[in-house]
Amino acid sequence: LWLGMADAGRTTIQSLLDRNKSVGIVIGGAAEAMHSRPGTNDLTLSTRIGFIQCAIQSGADIIPVFTFGENDLYEPLISNKPGSMLNRLQL
Repeated sequence: LWLGMADAGRTTIQSLLDRNKSVGIVIGGAAEAMHSRPGTNDLTLSTRIGFIQCAIQSGADIIPVFTFGENDLYEPLISNKPGSMLNRLQL
């Protein structure tokens, strides 16, 4: 754990939970960050269920948290709308 951060892979998360460590996961990760732009809240959740399986196996509680407004704090320097050149390059 460097500065309290760790890889979000299944084995790392399971290891931390097995040692009774609290774990916070940004479910959407980089994929969700790539699609952020002002005025939107596009979530990447439908295929991200591995953390639920890890929590069930270790008996950990899941506390859902949703934050909002980060996308409206700054204007992007380059448009990142779906289909834009930047968006295609990021994929």
